[in-house]
Amino acid sequence: MSNELSYAADLIGHWPLADDTDDHARGRTTHACDVTLGETGPSGKVNTAARFNGVSSVVEVTAGINLTSNPFTLSMWVNSEAKIDIVGDLLSQFDLEKRRGVNLSVATQGGMTSTTQPNRRQIQFGIDDGKQDTDWQDAGRPGNATLATALLVSKEQLYAGTVELGENDVGQVYRYDGAQRWEPIGKNPMRSNAVPTLTEFDGDLYAGVGRHMPEGSCLPPALNKRPGGKVFRIDSGGEWHDVGHPGLEGATPDDVPVVGYSTNKADDASLLTVYDGDLYCATQHRPGIYKYEGGTSWKFIGPDNRLMTLAVYHGKLYALNNSHSVPILRYEGGSDWVPVGRPEGSTQTYAAVIHQGHMHVGTWPTCEVWRYDGGEEWETLRRVGYGTEVMGMALYNGKVYAGQLPMGAVYRLDGRSFTFMSQLDDSNVGLRRVWGMAVYDGKLFASALPSGHIKSFTAGKLVSSDAVFPGGWQHIAAVRDDSRLRLYLNGRMIAWSDRSPLAQYDLDNGLPLKIGFGTHDYLNGLLSDVRVYGSACDDRQIAALAER
Repeated sequence: MSNELSYAADLIGHWPLADDTDDHARGRTTHACDVTLGETGPSGKVNTAARFNGVSSVVEVTAGINLTSNPFTLSMWVNSEAKIDIVGDLLSQFDLEKRRGVNLSVATQGGMTSTTQPNRRQIQFGIDDGKQDTDWQDAGRPGNATLATALLVSKEQLYAGTVELGENDVGQVYRYDGAQRWEPIGKNPMRSNAVPTLTEFDGDLYAGVGRHMPEGSCLPPALNKRPGGKVFRIDSGGEWHDVGHPGLEGATPDDVPVVGYSTNKADDASLLTVYDGDLYCATQHRPGIYKYEGGTSWKFIGPDNRLMTLAVYHGKLYALNNSHSVPILRYEGGSDWVPVGRPEGSTQTYAAVIHQGHMHVGTWPTCEVWRYDGGEEWETLRRVGYGTEVMGMALYNGKVYAGQLPMGAVYRLDGRSFTFMSQLDDSNVGLRRVWGMAVYDGKLFASALPSGHIKSFTAGKLVSSDAVFPGGWQHIAAVRDDSRLRLYLNGRMIAWSDRSPLAQYDLDNGLPLKIGFGTHDYLNGLLSDVRVYGSACDDRQIAALAER
């Protein structure tokens, strides 16, 4: 390590997390909760890292670090196993009430309707002062979409899976090329009208195809009534490879019922979810979840009821249901599911987001968001506007955003109430939905029905990695200079914001600096050599910090 970086005057905080959790730069008071010392660090030496347990661990710096309107650098080594679904917050100093401060996390957006995981293990670095919002911008309409049911960020690209309702229209996968342009990726082999779900699994893009029935949104019946039901792997050349038909092994399209909801119906593959290193699939047309076993084989693991989405929270898989009598369920392995209660009055639980260490879910018909407090306990927040249903939800730059029905509007969670942001669809129909959300290129994207358009929004300033954060020891650095944010992985700049005068962002909020916790979730993994500099390090200095 060069002398200029070791303990220079601009090193305003340093937590080696070796023999203690103290600040070795300025001696500030630090309080640690459930942090285990003595772990092996990035250099291979014992006692050079600390373990954070993912449910309660945090190091809190009670006073003395004020990230105001000046440049700064955050630097640390992070190790979280690749199969861990939610890595969590790395460093945060953020006032939720004032929407002011800084967030650095490895975030997973989980529990989105249909897609479930639009962002998985995505590095996000953001600042906000509660003042710098943009209007929602039109990002275009993929194909002839009535709706993009699926939004997915994978390998630095944004993908959409569509519902297209014309007689000759086919649900398709599109890649966003910017400036309202969407490029089709191969062709849906079943030629059904919907691609309701997308995910990245083992480095590849997977798509589930289905048959969407728009009558539930007060739209005319689809003219294309071909069944779906299969899952496909899409290679880098856009070729679709059949990986099976969950619940209907060896079936052809002619074997699949075309009309009505029934327990033997298998014409929809949705809710693709990566959990603990494995791939799962469900359907919104019939009961049950299936675990992928390779090739074209899928194994039924229960439960025996129809599902709306899946969510991963604190190392467990949760099934959100479509029933007034069946509780939300937690997966315990094999075919065992444990009830964890349900939000009172809810008959459908559409979406989930992890915020401040708690799972929050959106409901029908009261359009409420409920917080899970453990066991079978649920705490209600206020209603989201005057709607009846909460669908897409996402955590973006420290705040939760929720899309609802019937107005197709987006709201932001402020305290325990929701602030109206914008109406994303003004089509002249009875029901409009904000279905899905994803964070991409530092922006929040949302899909709307029935216009089929996707729109984007920026609050404060944020940069995102737009790729799955790898397992093992990795060096992360985040820099705020005079004109932009910069994000580094292992000494290489991987994301940066547009140039703008960042001095207008005053982040001073008087709150403690938190290591391993923030607005998303508790960190699940190891940390070593956490540093805060009161200046913007350059590329050469970041590369030096990333040396083991």
